[in-house]
Amino acid sequence: MTWLSNIVNNKRVGSSVAKCWKGYQRVSGTTEFSDGSCEKSPTKMTDEEYNKKNAKMRRDHASGVTYTSPTKLANQQKSGTGSARISFAARFGGQGHSMTEKDGSPSGYAHALKRWGFSSGAQATAFANKHKKKDV
Repeated sequence: MTWLSNIVNNKRVGSSVAKCWKGYQRVSGTTEFSDGSCEKSPTKMTDEEYNKKNAKMRRDHASGVTYTSPTKLANQQKSGTGSARISFAARFGGQGHSMTEKDGSPSGYAHALKRWGFSSGAQATAFANKHKKKDV
């Protein structure tokens, strides 16, 4: 038998275990080379990955011409009571997303809040309510 016939017949080649493609992992309890025997590996978003993704988004929208905002994206403010930070807190504070992914790593929502100096959605909402402009 050749290595190709081993693959077709779902047989182990020598003592090695069938491996999945890069970025995929074996699903326990499945037969090698069968449908569903590999699944995409969960990716954990690190601060470095978030910053890279965020920087690309900001570059792509730097022209300032978007359908939601005629001005450039505001600089991120980790402290203070600037209008951009208050606006961010009001938008993101009440979204109610999970702060962690299923695997326990911080979610994109948590990274965004952290980037603007908030540790939770509730903290952002409280900040926005305290500092938003009052209508007279």
